Amino acid sequence: ARLMGSKWWHYRIAHIGYFDRSTLKRCMDAAGLEIVEMRRPSWYFPLSYLAVRLFTYLPRWMKLPVPRFLDRIVVPLNLFDSMLVICRKSGNR
Repeated sequence: ARLMGSKWWHYRIAHIGYFDRSTLKRCMDAAGLEIVEMRRPSWYFPLSYLAVRLFTYLPRWMKLPVPRFLDRIVVPLNLFDSMLVICRKSGNR
């Protein structure tokens, strides 16, 4: 994503984040919340979808038809672009 900039296939203005782990912790502390878990989740994509996305960056002469059986193969992919934060009210155990 950093190399491709605005040409990145998953780029959307809504996907621009303003929080990292430390700012999220400060926000939760200020809101009276305790972070229980923080992690970067994986997303699951059909291999056919990833192939189609990849082919958009290839010259036309290199593009091949995507085999239909790739629809049935799902792969986890962690793009490290999402953060899952689970919190509870501070003091609750």
